[in-house]
Amino acid sequence: NDKLKKENELLRNRLIELELKVQEQKESTSSPKLKDLPEINETTNLNIVVFGGGSFGTALATIAARKGHKVIILVRDENQAKSINEENINPKREWLKKYKLPTNITSTTDIKKAVTDETNLIIHAIP
Repeated sequence: NDKLKKENELLRNRLIELELKVQEQKESTSSPKLKDLPEINETTNLNIVVFGGGSFGTALATIAARKGHKVIILVRDENQAKSINEENINPKREWLKKYKLPTNITSTTDIKKAVTDETNLIIHAIP
């Protein structure tokens, strides 16, 4: 019985020792540092990406663009992106075709082109 108690105490101490070692390793491993957020006020022009080029995404993109922000709409359809970029028209819905989009809205199907280090805000408008 004494032998078991002594063995149990040794195992308990070893476990505590290992837990402390793991804790030290976690603390010493530095996580990537995030950039400081820029100062933003009502006059700041942002780079905004809208995920989704349907009715809701287009409406949100238009509101942001009218406020002077640069907006990229991320869509799945290459023809839709081309129409937005070349004609400033979103052909996704019939009723949308009759409205010209602001010229500071562009579109792409490539997430790596849409979301860059310069992106300040992502709006998720996918159902």
